Amino acid sequence: FGNWELLGAALAAHGYKVNAIVRELRVKRLDRIVNSLRSAVGFRPFPRERGLKSALLSLKRNQILALLADIDTRSEGVFVDFFGRPAYTPVGPVLISMKTGAPIVPAFIAREGKRHRIFIGEPVRPTGDVRADTQRLTGMVEGFIRRYPHQWIWMHRRWREH
Repeated sequence: FGNWELLGAALAAHGYKVNAIVRELRVKRLDRIVNSLRSAVGFRPFPRERGLKSALLSLKRNQILALLADIDTRSEGVFVDFFGRPAYTPVGPVLISMKTGAPIVPAFIAREGKRHRIFIGEPVRPTGDVRADTQRLTGMVEGFIRRYPHQWIWMHRRWREH
């Protein structure tokens, strides 16, 4: 939740190695510009379509791997409750955590006055129930949106039917 680009840049500015699996933008020139800006602040992007191996290696190096957990993608997912409606949600964060043993650390950023506040949650370890774990993560996102509803903007079809 929040300006995840700013969150990644802030963590990188504090010395953390930050990587992210990102969707390539349709406009290639814009994609290059956005990724060069990410890289310039120490936020290393890995394209979703071909960067998974490098992204997983970043976890072995004890680096941060940022994933958006609340976007409807065409990748593997499950329907979980999101604001009282079923929403198709990717299971990638849970599967990656199960495969690598790396915990999921929920992180959010919100504007408070003229500043931003970063919230880092307690590490989450998957239980092995992919749907329940995905629901738990989605519930955390929903909780933050409820806390800062005026800061939530969404440009994707979140409640698409598959």
